[in-house]
Amino acid sequence: MTEPLRTESLNVLVVEDEPRLESVLERALTKQGHRVTCVRRGDEVVRQASTGRFDMIVLDVMLPGLSGIEVCRRLRAAGVVSGIVMLTARGSVDDRVAGLRAGADDYLVKPFALKELHARLDAVRWRGRDRTARPALEVGPLKLRPELHACERAGRIIELRPKEYAILEYLMRHVGTVVTRVELLDAAWDGEVEHRSNAIDAQILRLRTKMEKPFDQPLIETLRGVGFRMRVPTSS
Repeated sequence: MTEPLRTESLNVLVVEDEPRLESVLERALTKQGHRVTCVRRGDEVVRQASTGRFDMIVLDVMLPGLSGIEVCRRLRAAGVVSGIVMLTARGSVDDRVAGLRAGADDYLVKPFALKELHARLDAVRWRGRDRTARPALEVGPLKLRPELHACERAGRIIELRPKEYAILEYLMRHVGTVVTRVELLDAAWDGEVEHRSNAIDAQILRLRTKMEKPFDQPLIETLRGVGFRMRVPTSS
């Protein structure tokens, strides 16, 4: 069996209230060379993780005290930029979306293979390194907030799903320029979605609902048969 790729040593906070799984995770991550701290209560996570000393947090959804989703939400609101991989026994789309919208970077549905956990931690770590290395991106009063995985407009934080964030970032970096659906697919899906898919149209609709309707001002212009263009928003 192929061994998982070894990454640099990380400070990892494992949050799991089931003793047996906690022990398995601690052993597996320590074997990979990581420094592991374990806690079992949601309120304890907030205290520990707010110190900013953890690179990654492996966070169970079902916890005593505070739920994993509420913990994640509080950490992101406090500006904690540690990578967060959520563990959940719930496989529904709504539950996964709730975790991602709270600020999680990825999730694993129990039961899972340890090598998949290692791979996801590696991927989140590299994405997080790239995200936190870049300052906030501003176009007029619209501000992209990498540390919150959100955007801000008129002082209001607008939560974004990962694909929405990637698409908005690409549009903001090419403000005033027409970008094609293929470009946006490559930016948000890394080519994983077929080019005939309507995935981009669905994501653009969600972005417009979140960023345009509350302010009654269009930002994303559709050029039929060509692509999309970000306008420079006015002060509202």
